[in-house]
Amino acid sequence: MGTRAFRCNSLTMSRSVRSRFESVAICRTYRRSAPYRLGVCATVMPMHQSIQRSEVKASMRVVLTVKTGLPLVHAVNAATVLGASVGAAASLPLGPPGNDASGTRYPGIVTTPVPILHAPAEDLTTLFRTANSQEELTVLCLTETARQARTYDDYLTTLATTNAADSNIIGLVIAGPRTKVTKLTKRLPLLGTP
Repeated sequence: MGTRAFRCNSLTMSRSVRSRFESVAICRTYRRSAPYRLGVCATVMPMHQSIQRSEVKASMRVVLTVKTGLPLVHAVNAATVLGASVGAAASLPLGPPGNDASGTRYPGIVTTPVPILHAPAEDLTTLFRTANSQEELTVLCLTETARQARTYDDYLTTLATTNAADSNIIGLVIAGPRTKVTKLTKRLPLLGTP
């Protein structure tokens, strides 16, 4: 029997449904009715299946921003590097694996939505400096210095001799309390829009 997912606004279930299931894992998902609002999704597993429980902070938000006009290959690279980095740095939880109708199994993916926005280079520098000054935020950036380096050691060596490397950011990611991240990024457009 496969995993059944129920979208709900509360965690109440009827007794008949509850008695057939052993556990309920809570994850976050976008609600289609309200963009950028997190809804609650309860993943219900039958008794004979085990489930990994992970604690999810309901008020966490992650936003990735790339430089406006960046060539597609560089934007994709920046998003990939920063996405992997923030996943590790912020310990973003993975959802449970799932099966499609034909029985093919799909490993779990990060349950935290990550919109990709864009901003002019000077706005990225300001955004980085502002966010980086707030202790409760996790802020990671990919600079032109990092993009051009062949190895991580080369990057660190060049970075140590570069003044204000943050003035040439090609992408950054901010993770932290929803209200703080939203306040910093709410006016930025989605990548692919003007």
